Amino acid sequence: MTIFKNFFQSKNLNFPFKKKIKINIHKNYYELIYLKNKKIYKKLSYNTEGIKKIIKERDGIIWYCKKTDYKNSKIIKNFKTENNYAELDLIEIKGKKLKSWDPLVKNINYVNRLINFYFLKFMKTKKMEIHGDLTLDNIIFKKRGLFIIDWEYFGGKKKLWGYDVAYFVLSSLCLPYICHKKIFPKDEILFINLWKKLQKNGVSKKILSNPFEYFEKEIKHDSILKKGYLISKSKFFPFITNFKYKIRIKKLINKIYE
Repeated sequence: MTIFKNFFQSKNLNFPFKKKIKINIHKNYYELIYLKNKKIYKKLSYNTEGIKKIIKERDGIIWYCKKTDYKNSKIIKNFKTENNYAELDLIEIKGKKLKSWDPLVKNINYVNRLINFYFLKFMKTKKMEIHGDLTLDNIIFKKRGLFIIDWEYFGGKKKLWGYDVAYFVLSSLCLPYICHKKIFPKDEILFINLWKKLQKNGVSKKILSNPFEYFEKEIKHDSILKKGYLISKSKFFPFITNFKYKIRIKKLINKIYE
């Protein structure tokens, strides 16, 4: 990202840390650096859109911590905005991260953990705030509990309760298919059972009956999600799941409602 290279050169930013690791970010208008000796992830930007994302990240973490009984002071080490600049220091959360492209059969226990966590912590209501891009990539599983990270899409229009958990379950089937370009029959059986679990727990039929159409429409009509979509469709898996596989999943879902 040239804008950041120029920014660093012009501002002569020098972090007082011996070890820092720059992490590549996919078209997000901010820089992410891991400060190894401090065990901190630093997000920073001198770009208007990047600053907005960092603020949303901070707001999303605070909201999430209130919902899940975490103390945000144990997550957010530092936050500041000044002179068209923003930075957010996040304390490293220890735990296990999974590969979203691994078959569902391999990740099923963790997928169920997230579903149960969602139903426990986010009490049913008509509409609520959302994460917006909840996949296994954005979850850290701890020995007890879990923590959802990367809240840059927080703060948009409230969605139907169950949006995030349904998006998450659908991603656990689609991302392995997208990555490996093959169908995993055992995954589809597990997916049907998970989808029934969402239905049983009260997730709206408006989401569950035709999820691709629902998510694509919501993303395109949300002021915050739409910005990510316009930067790159690949930020949201529904747009890069091929049409034939969408039809196949729709047929699986239809059997639930027969």
